Amino acid sequence: RGVREGELAALFASIDTDNSGTLDLKEIEDLLARPNMAKIMEGRTAADIISEMDRDGNGVIDFSEFRRAMLGESSQDWAVGDRARYFSRSKDMWLACEITAVDARLGSVAIDIKPGCWLLPDEQRALLVRGHREWRVGDACRYYSFGQNRFIDCRIASVSDAGGVMIDAEPGCWLPAWAVTRVVQSVRFTPYPVRISTI
Repeated sequence: RGVREGELAALFASIDTDNSGTLDLKEIEDLLARPNMAKIMEGRTAADIISEMDRDGNGVIDFSEFRRAMLGESSQDWAVGDRARYFSRSKDMWLACEITAVDARLGSVAIDIKPGCWLLPDEQRALLVRGHREWRVGDACRYYSFGQNRFIDCRIASVSDAGGVMIDAEPGCWLPAWAVTRVVQSVRFTPYPVRISTI
């Protein structure tokens, strides 16, 4: 905890190679390519690190998220009304939800889509992530194409009742809502591998 704010800012700036003010997947991958860092991270991927640090669910790490992680502060301080995504094992998909209750003593939370059920901290780390974006048909977005190895500007073509989206660049293919990102953000977000199904 003896690290000063200036030292953290300098470290953050050295990782933020595109000077965007955020750390994206590529910058974290570049960091992990350093032999000493890969060893410290004990096999965690860049996607794992972003998932652990990204409080608002936008796919990048800003300085406040970085600072909190570096100082060992809790990243799971939920509040009633926070929007999140919960991974339903029975449905094998991410579902939009909202925090309805918080037990600060135990660190547990309740969500609107599982009334009467408390999620313990371990379950939260595995099944609950911050943020939620509701897409509408016609919204401009960006999608990372692995085939073209770049982001593609596109539009939302359809939205399912379960929150999945279809984009004009991939007709007939349903994606989870978090697999696309807003155009207004200058981020390079690579979606995690996901089972694609028709909804």
